[in-house]
Amino acid sequence: MDTRKQLRMCVAANGLLTLVWGSIIGYYSDVSSGEAYSMSNFMQFGPSRSLNVMGMVIDTWEAYALFVGGIVLFRIVQTWVHDIAHPIIGFRIYDPDKKVIDDFTRMELQVYGNLMYLFDSVRQVFMTMLAITQIDVALWGTLSAEITSIFTIRKLLKAKTFTCEQEPLQKPLVSL
Repeated sequence: MDTRKQLRMCVAANGLLTLVWGSIIGYYSDVSSGEAYSMSNFMQFGPSRSLNVMGMVIDTWEAYALFVGGIVLFRIVQTWVHDIAHPIIGFRIYDPDKKVIDDFTRMELQVYGNLMYLFDSVRQVFMTMLAITQIDVALWGTLSAEITSIFTIRKLLKAKTFTCEQEPLQKPLVSL
């Protein structure tokens, strides 16, 4: 798949993800229900009456499984989009040694770059609010993102050619 198509797909996925997440929160939130949040709730695990996420009370295992499943899916897509799109944007916009861009127009990079960073920032607000609700919520999101990065890094490395057969993990500082 060509770079332009990959970037378009990532920007679209990033925008859709942000829109879906905001819509779900807006639709299901009921700020009049549930207990007020306190830091004493942070170290709990699983559903509870005090697990109030932006107005949504997660007090059954079914609701908790759906909630965690949404976070895992959200973080998988977010990590994939980030690992693919940000290098494309970053290496073209921010690399001071790359003076000639031959695969995107100036306007494309301006729009794609600004949209990606806007969607990332809005989504980061949601993720911060989720991460401070309860520790297991933060851990599920982090774990799914890290597992996803294993696969995206592997995909990116498969597209490269390496000249040495075996790369040493660590070179000695002094040879004996």
